[in-house]
Amino acid sequence: MDLFFQAVTVFSFNYFILDPHKIDPPVQYARLGDTVQFRCITKKHTEWYFNDEELPSNVKRISLQNILIANVTEDNAGLYSCEHKTKMDNFLAEGKLIVLSKMK
Repeated sequence: MDLFFQAVTVFSFNYFILDPHKIDPPVQYARLGDTVQFRCITKKHTEWYFNDEELPSNVKRISLQNILIANVTEDNAGLYSCEHKTKMDNFLAEGKLIVLSKMK
């Protein structure tokens, strides 16, 4: 009896997102002159943007995932985003800063 066996190799993979991608907190309220911080929750290197442009001069990157906005002005109100791009994945997370003006 002649038995014939054929080897078959099957490739499969599952892609799991191990780190959530978000900004903490997603919305912040600040008064003029306050200091606030946004944190991009990821373990990867990210780029930060303000309203899709470079960060203002009073916004400092204090780590790979954190920015600090010192002496908040009305010009700092808007959308802050952290972005990570590779050949394998992309993500964009956004957080909003609302500046409370003094009542007149």
